[in-house]
Amino acid sequence: MDPDFSPDQGPLFLKRQMKRALNKASTILDKICQVLCILSLVVLIATTNIAVFFRYVLHSPLTWSNELATYLLFSFTFWGATMGLLHDKFFAVDTIVELLPKRIKLSISVISKILISIFLLFAIMFTRPLIEQATLTRTLSPALRIPMRLIYLFLMTGLLFMFFGNIFSLLNSLISLFVTGDKNSKSKNREKKK
Repeated sequence: MDPDFSPDQGPLFLKRQMKRALNKASTILDKICQVLCILSLVVLIATTNIAVFFRYVLHSPLTWSNELATYLLFSFTFWGATMGLLHDKFFAVDTIVELLPKRIKLSISVISKILISIFLLFAIMFTRPLIEQATLTRTLSPALRIPMRLIYLFLMTGLLFMFFGNIFSLLNSLISLFVTGDKNSKSKNREKKK
């Protein structure tokens, strides 16, 4: 139990506890995405440099480098998009929204995050038939000869990460919107005690 807790600041205490748990989960997801982003980018840069070396110095181009670079680029995109959703760092023209009161801005943010979640759920649902089809036909990628079901599974994983990143951000906005507490309640409680 929090030593500063008093019954009249219940919503504020609850808000702090929920935010703390949410921030912990968001931090874990963010760290995972950071590591995967860095890993994808390092391997992408190495692959591209090796491909250039083989093509222009050894005059023997690699057949698989372009395909690997493409897969690494889209993996980098998914991990970066997840981090963008977690931190609300996507580009937006919010000139009009910034003029609105805080509660209306938060409401608009919540609505947009709900719409993004719905879109991501549909995208996740539509990757399932791709995985099933690739499993049945045993389709392989052209150059790397990787089973396409793994590529589509990776696509679904990236979308799931984005979905959870968006849900964490949505929950954070909902907490800010609905769980209200007087910011000065601690100081008011201390004044009452004196």
